[in-house]
Amino acid sequence: PASAIGRETDLGTLRPGSVADISVFDVQEGDYTFTDSHGHQEQGPLKIESVMTMRDGKLYHPSALKHEIEDATQRALEMKSITGMPYGWVRGDNAPVIDK
Repeated sequence: PASAIGRETDLGTLRPGSVADISVFDVQEGDYTFTDSHGHQEQGPLKIESVMTMRDGKLYHPSALKHEIEDATQRALEMKSITGMPYGWVRGDNAPVIDK
């Protein structure tokens, strides 16, 4: 893909001087229940958790983004209270189940 846009020397590789966005995940085994934005639940034996992300040379840890996530959740709740419409997934919010 990097060669298709003429950037094979600085994209698509992990070496000094190249541009790279990197995500590191931890796969955890257990008994997990996943709930989507419509309240549907699925069981699963694995979950993937973000450990860190590097973007444009900056390192991000999920715990450091906690404040931003809380702010976004609060804004979504405020928009829902004003419009009556759900705006994305909100932790603990029991969104109505929409049947097809």
